Amino acid sequence: MNQFNLVRIASLLAVAGMLVAGCRKPDGPDGNGKVKVTGVDISPSVLTLTPGTESSVTVSLTPEDATEQRVRLTSSNSDVLLLGEEKARSVTLNAGEIPVLAMAPGNATISVETLDGNFKASCTVTVKDGTVFVKGITLSPDELILQMSGSPVRLTATVTPLDATEKSVSWMSSNEKVATVKDGLVTAVDEGEAVVWAIARDGSGVRGSCRVIVEADLMAVDLGLKVYWANVNVGADASSGCGDYFAWGETAPKTQFAWDTYAFGIESALTKYTGTATPVLSQDDDAARKILGGRWRMPTVEEMNDLRNQCSWSWSSRNGQAGFLVTGKSGRSIFLPAADSYLSSYNPKPGKEGVYWTSSLYGSLPSRAWMLKFTASEAKTSYSDRCYGHSIRPVLDKQ
Repeated sequence: MNQFNLVRIASLLAVAGMLVAGCRKPDGPDGNGKVKVTGVDISPSVLTLTPGTESSVTVSLTPEDATEQRVRLTSSNSDVLLLGEEKARSVTLNAGEIPVLAMAPGNATISVETLDGNFKASCTVTVKDGTVFVKGITLSPDELILQMSGSPVRLTATVTPLDATEKSVSWMSSNEKVATVKDGLVTAVDEGEAVVWAIARDGSGVRGSCRVIVEADLMAVDLGLKVYWANVNVGADASSGCGDYFAWGETAPKTQFAWDTYAFGIESALTKYTGTATPVLSQDDDAARKILGGRWRMPTVEEMNDLRNQCSWSWSSRNGQAGFLVTGKSGRSIFLPAADSYLSSYNPKPGKEGVYWTSSLYGSLPSRAWMLKFTASEAKTSYSDRCYGHSIRPVLDKQ
């Protein structure tokens, strides 16, 4: 075979090879044997969890047989949500089911990005605490008046809503030099004011408060009148206390009040204070002087009328006890509890009425004496049978 034929055969083989190569199927869609990613999806697109909950999202690629299956996932808030078995803020994993872990209440977004083509998708995650938080705390009473030597008083904390998961509270006093509190029990330390708080332990920061006023055991209050008025009833250890009950002219408390138990005879046969010659109790028969000592005494009807007519009277409550807050021209106040009375077989039911003895005899009827009587709607001086048991609020002469 000559050289010309050899060259011709070589040329024909080269052309044939080129024809065969042109008819061969490529290795993949891109001609390089790889299936390209054309899209990505994450399901669900919205997810609600509770703290500590492990769940998952599903990442799907289009097409499903894409060669590069890896995706990058990122949590926008690692305090709220972590991703993958690694529990990390950002992970690179194959598409499919991806574990997620809810950490704390809040919002986070899971962002997905394919490594091939940088296609993106996202899922919005809300983590809601399954705990029902406290929304309000009410203390009862919300104002507390204590005497320094009085007994501790326990406050009651009412938590709302009723289905709050954690109802317990911690207690705190704003001024432990005035009052301390432990498990709701408030103890007076010294004169002054403090605020006691009950604070929710569920982390909500909700608190309820009670104003605490600590008074001296027995204090003379200047209302701007002719005499000082005591801050407490005889026999009471706080301004809200009803104290003891006394028949007029008797100096010892008791619980049976009738003419047949009266120290100075019966209505028709009195043995003392029988007329106008002695219109005011003597010191020996003045319960305030006998029990409290010093210069303390019962007020006269004139002094009681001054209290009634020269002060402002406001129906209110202290330590859960109803009564009148009486404020004088000086701006200072005393509280008169509605202690009610003993009337023969009737026992007092405090809360609606207050009756306070004066030291003054009711002149035209010696079996009766002047008193102050009040309800929520009015207060006036009147008279009562001397044998009945009423409260006493002492006064002190100004010097």
